[in-house]
Amino acid sequence: GIPKRIEEGFLALLYARSATVDSRVTMFFSHLAQSLSFEERTRFLTNLLMLYRDHNGHHIHRMTIRRTKFLDDSLLALSNPDIEWKGMLQVIFVNAGGKAEPGQDLGGLLREFLEQLAGQIFNPEFGLFTETSDRQLYPNPESKKHREDHLSLFQLAGTVLGKCIFDGVVIEPQFAPFFLAKILGRVLTYYDLQSLDGEMFRNLQMAKEYPGDVENDLCLNFTVAKSDGTEHELIPDGKNAPVTSDNRISYVERVSYYKLNTEIGVQSEAFIKGVQKVMKRKTLQMFSERELQLVISGSSAAIDIEDWKNFTRLSGYAANAKHVQYFWRAVQSMDPKTQADLLRFVTSCSRVPLRGFCALQPPFTLQRMRIVKDSERLPVAATCFNTLKLPTYSSAKVMHDKLLLAVTSGAGFELE
Repeated sequence: GIPKRIEEGFLALLYARSATVDSRVTMFFSHLAQSLSFEERTRFLTNLLMLYRDHNGHHIHRMTIRRTKFLDDSLLALSNPDIEWKGMLQVIFVNAGGKAEPGQDLGGLLREFLEQLAGQIFNPEFGLFTETSDRQLYPNPESKKHREDHLSLFQLAGTVLGKCIFDGVVIEPQFAPFFLAKILGRVLTYYDLQSLDGEMFRNLQMAKEYPGDVENDLCLNFTVAKSDGTEHELIPDGKNAPVTSDNRISYVERVSYYKLNTEIGVQSEAFIKGVQKVMKRKTLQMFSERELQLVISGSSAAIDIEDWKNFTRLSGYAANAKHVQYFWRAVQSMDPKTQADLLRFVTSCSRVPLRGFCALQPPFTLQRMRIVKDSERLPVAATCFNTLKLPTYSSAKVMHDKLLLAVTSGAGFELE
């Protein structure tokens, strides 16, 4: 069973109402971070959030989303102030013909909705986020130029991220470590600048350690270039204040603080406020920045085929059916990218949940599709159920070729 101290943490977190209890819960999670392995902490998080969902399951909010107006409808639906984010969100998709798509949302439709929405709002082209040289995301300092309502959108984006973590939905955006540290509430230092702008960090490090005449050789003043190319004065009349050997530490600290905090301050604050509508910060603080990224996006390691097999459910097929064997033979012959593409084709995400396929809900399923001729059908994916409708092909080679064709062309995609 669950150790007593874990049970107490569950209950304290659920019903915390006072500052005293809140402080004890914070200490509890700090203890977890030091005493449990990453795997144990992720298992604890999964169990904790399951308890939360059971506690709030009576709150149901239904949304109707037109696929032809996906982003507009999604942003409008999620801006409803009556949403209980720790309750259940249910999605009804409307197709291009104006008809509601059949099928019940047992979790798969919501997962598809959240993954697709995250893919759009975290895309740098949307304007809220931009990328470092390592293609890691952080708030765009110029977001207001792209979206007048950028702060409400940042809060919504944070809420979407929080909901994905809360519901165990793996999404693909990769965030810069310094921004993950912000989400965790850690005070940033000059060294965090490395994950925002490596070149700027190296230049500041050079100025910090320069052995010669800093003022006359480097010719720096107390200004910094803003993201739009204009100049920001770090102190009053900074453009007329030279950087010297005596004040260069102050200069380095002011530049890094401006870039890490001031320039994206309002955006970060709005985003974190959104996250905390769903996920308490102290819950996340049992993870490091790297670990939090794994919680968000799952593992980027090669897919464990044996784990995939062990947690695959069969519908209409026996475990020893030759067509199931054909399928796994085809999967094992694929390169890692194609395997990930196949996983995305069936589940709408190329990454495995952090705890492996046992955490994928609904379970990955192979469903028998009877055919007479190999040319009749391609494999069909029902992403809302994580189900691959697998035809009874005549050979392993045909199975392999048809899977590749379906995955690369998208011709076997089906919505239910």
